[in-house]
Amino acid sequence: MVSRVLTSATTRLARVTISCAVKRPYIGIPGTHVPKKKHIRCRAVEEKQEQEVPAESRKLFDELVDGKEFGKRGEGYFIAQAILNFLVVFPPSGFADIVNTLGWVLLFLGLGTIVAGSISLGDNLTPLPKPRDGKHTLITDGMYSYMRHPMYGGVLIGSLGFAVGTDDATRLFLVLLLFFVMDRKADHEEKFLLEKYGSEYVAYQGKVKKLLPWLY
Repeated sequence: MVSRVLTSATTRLARVTISCAVKRPYIGIPGTHVPKKKHIRCRAVEEKQEQEVPAESRKLFDELVDGKEFGKRGEGYFIAQAILNFLVVFPPSGFADIVNTLGWVLLFLGLGTIVAGSISLGDNLTPLPKPRDGKHTLITDGMYSYMRHPMYGGVLIGSLGFAVGTDDATRLFLVLLLFFVMDRKADHEEKFLLEKYGSEYVAYQGKVKKLLPWLY
């Protein structure tokens, strides 16, 4: 009787330890019976999973090399991304000098944009987001024909150029914060401009970018 109880207990334990994990050996207890159907079912699941992975990989590969769809799914962006990712890790020699020179060009371009914007604004000039009181007209010519906030844009372009020209990562990070502040300030200012100029300013918004010509 005791022998039958022990045999029954060890059989249950053996069944519990059966695993369907791939490449995981079964550790059984000598003298116990392991159901064959469970092993067959486990192998079937494992083989099905192994077959599904290569099938999906082949399907993806066939989609990528489909000549009929090439160029229609944004492959150019992927290629540009791959090239830039490679250059970030392995920048070409001498490229740093070119970037630094470009930074100084951006600095003077930003300064020139600030000066030209202040000249175009004339008597409307104020450091605050809210426009000055009085009978002022909406300025849309000069630098304001390229961006709605040329002085803000000039500050950002010049700051970016200075950070790049001096090869300073800290300054570059601060330029990102400055962009956030200037962008929010421009949005706040445009609320006042919409109240003051109405549909005229809405039409102006639809034609001219906010901070960077042709970009943003």
